[in-house]
Formats: sequence, structure tokens, C-alpha cells
Amino acid sequence: MICNSLKRLADASVLLNWFVENYILEFAHRCPAKVSDLFEDIRSPGKLETAINVVTGWKLKQEPLEHFNDSCLMFEIYTLSVLFEFFHPSLVIKTRNIHGRRWDYVVAVASLRVALTVSIHGLSEDLLEVLWALFDPCTAAIATSSPKNVGPMYTRKAIKLATLSSVRSNALEMLHDEMSKAYLHYSFTCGLESAYQVVHILLAALYYKSLHYQKAIDHCKQVLNQRDREQDSVCSIGAE
Repeated sequence: MICNSLKRLADASVLLNWFVENYILEFAHRCPAKVSDLFEDIRSPGKLETAINVVTGWKLKQEPLEHFNDSCLMFEIYTLSVLFEFFHPSLVIKTRNIHGRRWDYVVAVASLRVALTVSIHGLSEDLLEVLWALFDPCTAAIATSSPKNVGPMYTRKAIKLATLSSVRSNALEMLHDEMSKAYLHYSFTCGLESAYQVVHILLAALYYKSLHYQKAIDHCKQVLNQRDREQDSVCSIGAE
């Protein structure tokens, strides 16, 4: 009975006009002008149908772009929240499988987070490993199997960073050199005395390159002093 009463009260033409004005026209105004202009004259059903088909086609073309923008926005929000609120070196290292523009965004956000932490607490070994994960020139990081190999590993990473080509950018080359210096300084704490001369020579070269001549001289003196104490000690730093 209720259904029959509503049917008697409902005027199809009035309802259709109301639907067009409050829904279709409202959405059409958000479309480009060449689409919305079609609704200026919709007095005939044929013109209305044509206009609606054009709107529908435009919307279907926009959906992939809207979905892409939404997914990018969600990724950016997630990245910001994780890397700033729950920052941990392992989180950054685990994101290495991300590719394309999203990896560029991770690098940018993580770099800002590292810069903030370094400005407050200084550069730790963990943060240095984060930078290696972000700007690692190799396809895979140089691994270590035991604590006694940490010293040589740091030295190998420093050499790899210091010998990179400067084609990409001067800023990136400077970052690689500073990371190389940091790795060499941390290698001193690993107790590998046989490599002290090599590390001092490498540091002297890096400080000379960055125009810190006094520090370069100091590291050269360290090598000469050690050679005076250990006449039989001969080191080779190889071609690199």
C-alpha cells in the first residue's frame, strides 16, 4: 500500500529533473569547460544522453590518475609517519626494495631525519649505515660475518665511496667523501692496528681533497711516526 501511494505521488519528470540538476549538473561543473558546456542546452533527451555519456567517459579516463594520486598521497603520509615518528636504521634498510619515484621520496625524507638526528646527537655508526643504505653505490651492501671483520669492512666501504666518479653531482661527491672519512675514523675503534697506516693515508688524501691541509699533514705525520717505530712494517694500499 505504501509503495502504491508513493508511486501515485511521484512524478517521473519532476524526479528526473531534480536528479539532473542536483547530481549530474553538480558533477558536470567540476569537469573541464568543454564537458560542462554540453549541459547548457539539454532540453531534449538526446542531448542529455550525449552530455551524460561525455561526462561518464571523462570520469573513466580520470579514475586511473585519481587512484595514482591517492596511492601516492597515502605512501607519502605513511613514509613521513614511519621515518619521523618511529625512525630506526633497520626500517630504512628494509625499504631498499622500493623502486622509482617512491624510493626517491624515501631517500629525501630519511635524509632529513638523519640530518636532524646528527645535528642533535652527532653521527653514530647506525646512522652511517643508514646513509650507506640510502646512497650505496653498489647493488648490495658490503656484508660482514663477525665483529673482527668490521674494521676491514669499514675500510672497503670508505674506499668504494672515495673512488666514485663525480659525474652525478658535486654535492653527492662531497657526501660520499664525508661518509668515507667517517667510516675510516670508525675503523680506528676496531683495534686493527695493522691497517692504521692505510687508514691514515686514505684520510690524508680525503682531507687534502677537501682543502683541510693541516689535517692531511697530521695524518701523514701519524704514518711517518708509526713507520719510525716499526721499521719492518710495510703496508700497501693497492691501486685504488
